[in-house]
Amino acid sequence: MIIMFLIFVLAHCLSDFIIQTDSIIKKKQDNSNRVFNEGIFIHIIHHFIIGVMLLVLFGNIKINLVFALIIICFVHYFIDLLKIKYDEKMIEYTKNDESWRKNIFYFLLEKRTILFLLDQTVHILTIYMVLKFFNYVFSINEIASLVIDFYQDAITISLTTKITSVAILLILLTWGSSYLIAEFFKDIKKELNMNPEITASIEDHQQGENLSLIESQINALHRNITVERTWEFSASENEKRSIKIQFQNFNEADNNSVGKYIGIFERILIAIFVFLGAYQGLVLLGGFKTLTRFKQFEDKSFAEYYLIGTLFSMLIGVTIGEIIKKIVMN
Repeated sequence: MIIMFLIFVLAHCLSDFIIQTDSIIKKKQDNSNRVFNEGIFIHIIHHFIIGVMLLVLFGNIKINLVFALIIICFVHYFIDLLKIKYDEKMIEYTKNDESWRKNIFYFLLEKRTILFLLDQTVHILTIYMVLKFFNYVFSINEIASLVIDFYQDAITISLTTKITSVAILLILLTWGSSYLIAEFFKDIKKELNMNPEITASIEDHQQGENLSLIESQINALHRNITVERTWEFSASENEKRSIKIQFQNFNEADNNSVGKYIGIFERILIAIFVFLGAYQGLVLLGGFKTLTRFKQFEDKSFAEYYLIGTLFSMLIGVTIGEIIKKIVMN
């Protein structure tokens, strides 16, 4: 009975983390004040189509399962509607209202990472509750007992269950964790008070009239950059003087998709190293990653930001890699 739950979770992961594009997310945000949200509607249509395709693929297409999928998609719509409408408002409200700081939920509600995990938990619980209503899943106690037996090698899981489980874990390892890490970075960036900082070194102060203009242009780029310019001029007939200006902006994270794909490949490699038991590869991978950011470690805030993010990404990669290894070797 666990396979049906895994199929529905796989459909959710595919629609939420892979099929959902940036344009769909933008449509969600643009229609956040409407009951009919075009972006969310497109998203749940994708969810329904993927769910039906998986049921057909696994040979489990039945009327009651299709009806269960419709209910799950319907609830999914309103969960996303509430999230897109209230998550930013909730964060701002708890931040600005001093009375909330004494509330036990303040720490949780102001964190985007927690809100993301809460949203995904509600989706998974919805799938479980709907399937439980149709008697397609075990009780919580039975599932807990199965998990314990699995880790004690007391049961053997089927090939279909292995394939479905590994597919879900691979999605979480790559695209799913990218969403989570993006939210996590927003939280730690706020905790570290990482505002863009510009530093400059001038070897001749007499030539610094255009410093503020250059600084504002560099700052407007909002990227991790180092810019260095050197000029040489004649102070007299027999003397030449030079001026060098260097600007650095290391605190601001790169706002492009390259970092996301690097993170995905990084976690894939971590999981492969863990699966093969080649843990020394993690050290090599960390070394290569550090070399690409070596100059930026001059900024203490960036170094802290980089270290926390790297450790979090490695924790995800190692954890999922170990679970995949356990499932495949069962």
